[in-house]
Amino acid sequence: MNDFKTQYYNELMLGRFMANFNINPELIKNKCKIKQFLDFGKIAA
Repeated sequence: MNDFKTQYYNELMLGRFMANFNINPELIKNKCKIKQFLDFGKIAA
């Protein structure tokens, strides 16, 4: 259960940062980096 909470929180925070800095999550290069970032968050948790 904690893994789901951590993943949801990481996705929420990433979305906030991307909205604040006007980063387009639909670009191919950003999709790759977003996946890497979220995977790293799973490992760190």
